[in-house]
Amino acid sequence: MAVTLQIRRNGGAPQTGAVTFAVGDTCQLRAANYSTFLSSPSPARFEIYSYPPAFTCPAGWTEDPTSHVFYWLGNSDPPSFVTDEWGKYATRLMAYESSGATTDKSSAITIPSDNGLQDLMSGEGSQFGGPVRAWTGGQQDNLRAIDAALNAALSATTIEESSGNGSGTITIVALPSGHEPGLYRVELAAFVITATAAGTMTPNIAYTDMTGTPVGATAVSIARSLTATGPHLIPSILIQSDGSDDITVTFTMAGVSGTGVITCTAALTYLD
Repeated sequence: MAVTLQIRRNGGAPQTGAVTFAVGDTCQLRAANYSTFLSSPSPARFEIYSYPPAFTCPAGWTEDPTSHVFYWLGNSDPPSFVTDEWGKYATRLMAYESSGATTDKSSAITIPSDNGLQDLMSGEGSQFGGPVRAWTGGQQDNLRAIDAALNAALSATTIEESSGNGSGTITIVALPSGHEPGLYRVELAAFVITATAAGTMTPNIAYTDMTGTPVGATAVSIARSLTATGPHLIPSILIQSDGSDDITVTFTMAGVSGTGVITCTAALTYLD
């Protein structure tokens, strides 16, 4: 008869397969049925055989000095433990029955990071990714989450122009220093929230190129009339930044009359 390892989260109903926890949850491992287990040549062995780097041996468990697997021996529920770090916890149950030794490692715990990333675990099979994607499933999801984050638009601020104030600037740090070096598409726009504003808007981009040379405020210099409510779009621009300095966009207003609220946005998309 095959053994079945079950996982209880915070005292809830027993579960099998992939079980999602949160940091700080309490885990109770158990067998679905102990009645067929033998005590010789060994009682049942519960294991936590893969775990996040900072996770330490739970109270009442023993750490194998060679494999560093955490284990507990007994034909009853082992001591519970707290999942105190995000990641994956691989569990296994081995027991002797009249038919011989049997093992179940089909159940495991996962805690995604605060950013939604999934961990790897030693010996991972199809516990989380299913029979098709298997262990690659979580990593495929990770790569797509990272790619989406790299391609996320970054936008900024607003300025109010009142009657008699014919000029002004909006400076947006579109991407702070330390960003990924490479090719970016920059898309700029201005919106006049109230239609009484008039004048022009000229955007300029400053960054450091792939040779380490600062590129100054003449990168765009395309004026747009603000006489209508917008959006006033600037054709997309490609820049290559080495990542060492902020990528900033300065929108210069000129000849603004009347009273209006002008919103300027800068969206950057990482290409390569």
